[in-house]
This record gives sequence, C-alpha cells and structure tokens, in this order.
Amino acid sequence: MRYFFVDLIEGFRSLWRWYIGAVALFAAVSASLVLQALALDMPLTSLSVGDFLLYYFAGASQFFAFGGDPFRLPVVWSFVCLFALYLVLWYPYRDFLGFGRVAVVAGGSRWRWWFAKCAWVIVAIAAFCLCAFIVAILSSLLFGGRFSLTASEEMPFLLGLRESQLAEPPYLISSSIAVLFASLAALALFQLLLSLVTGPAISFACSISILFLSAFYFDPLLIGNSMMLARSGCLMEGGVSVFAGMCIAASLAGVSIVMGGLLFSRMDITDKERFK
Repeated sequence: MRYFFVDLIEGFRSLWRWYIGAVALFAAVSASLVLQALALDMPLTSLSVGDFLLYYFAGASQFFAFGGDPFRLPVVWSFVCLFALYLVLWYPYRDFLGFGRVAVVAGGSRWRWWFAKCAWVIVAIAAFCLCAFIVAILSSLLFGGRFSLTASEEMPFLLGLRESQLAEPPYLISSSIAVLFASLAALALFQLLLSLVTGPAISFACSISILFLSAFYFDPLLIGNSMMLARSGCLMEGGVSVFAGMCIAASLAGVSIVMGGLLFSRMDITDKERFK
C-alpha cells in the first residue's frame, strides 16, 4: 500500500495539468454537441447527461469495407481515448528511472511495486472518466437538460449512425459506460506491459494501432470496439454486449498484470538502456 500511496501523490502531482486539459477537452466537445444540436433545431433542454457522454465516446458505427461508404476515422473518440492513454504513459517509466528504482531495491518486492503501478493506472483512468462525467453533468444542467444516462432518440442520427444498425430505444448507456471504463483501463494496462518490453513510445504507437484497427474492423476481441458506445449492444443491433465486453476487458487486464509482474520480476533493473 505504501508504494500505491506514493504513486497517488507523485503521479497526480505531475499530472494535474493534464486533468485540467481533460476538462477543457470535454468542455470543447460539449460545445460542439450544442452547436450541432442548434443547427438541427434540436431543443437543448432535451440534452441529457447520457447525450454528452455518448457524444464523447460514441466512436463510429460498424464499417463495411465493401459497403460503398468510405471509411471515416471517428476523430473525437480517437482523440479522447488517446488523450487518456497518453496521460498514463510516462509516469511509471519516469518513476522507475528515478525514485522508483530506489524504492524497489529498498523495499525488496518487485511485485508490490508493479501492482502499485497497475493500481495507479486504473485510478488515473477512473479520474479521467470522472472528468468526463463532471463536464457532462455541468453541460446538461447549464442548458436545462435531463439528469439521466438515457440518450435521446435523436442522438444516433445527430452522430450519423446507420439507422439499419440501431437497436430499439430507449438507449440506456449506463452499463455500456462501465464497459467503456473497464476496456480503457485494460488497454492502458496492456500499454504498461508493452512499455516494459518496448519502451513508452512504441507501446503508445501500439495503442494507436489497436484503436485504428478497432475503428476499421468490428470484432469484440479488438478491445477498441468495447470503447465505442456506438458499437455497444445498447445502441447497435448485435453490438458488443455488456457481458462480452467485461469478460474481454477483465481477461486483457488480468493477463497484462500477471505477465507484466512475471516479466518485471525477472528483469535486470540495473540496465537503464532496457527501458529506453
């Protein structure tokens, strides 16, 4: 626990500006939603908390390579997810090259240090998602919207989702939000594992590749699909179910934690070049 509390203090001390940036990012995306709603004559009082969260993390509907429509990368979703993944990218690496290495030697337990870093990544991702919730709540209240996690029936059309793929309303996204958080945290843990082997820069490039492949190809095993609310079972007919999304996220997180711990416990921590 001592490692974890040190990480909480030192990690958030170095990242508080990033969380301010996250709030500003979600505020800007909220403003974009409001402008689109006004352009479509959609009453702002109908915008719920769920509508704003859906707009942040919608992604795109399933892409068909031979369907005639060109592939469009979901820019807002990509930027939001990559912001979260980059936020947790560098602190574990920098801590290990600094005080963390001394702590590992003094404490005598590599597993405790590794578990503390994994717990910190999960908490940091949870704080990022909390920023999204807070901005969504404030945005909805500002325009007299509904304090609800049920998205408006107009939102899928505002997002340009295919009507033929939509599930039947109401669009209650609360369970899909939980899958989104679990999947984002699992991908961040996988990124942490890769950083032990390849270094932070290449591990982040791998995260970018996973998100791009997920946007291009619909398969629940590509975890980026579980991070798109537009491809969840609550919005898309035949979309990623809550059970499947949670199982995939839990499996990836568990494998990343165990494999990372085994790798770190056998790694030569005196060789700095291994981590560059």
